[in-house]
Amino acid sequence: ASANQDMTGYRIRYRLKGTKKYSYIEVTGKKLNKTLSLKKGKTYEVAVSQFKIQKINNAEKKEIRRHP
Repeated sequence: ASANQDMTGYRIRYRLKGTKKYSYIEVTGKKLNKTLSLKKGKTYEVAVSQFKIQKINNAEKKEIRRHP
């Protein structure tokens, strides 16, 4: 019997305003929260995307849905 399992998570993309390089963090599992270490007094740009991981017979397929 094959075990199919879906898992939802979130990808947090952030950067210091005015810079080009983004940092990424993915959060999955039962506890869907994350604290970012940001510098006080600075402005950041943040975007969150939802993704679903489908596990089919030990293979993973990730589907990302972007949110503004």
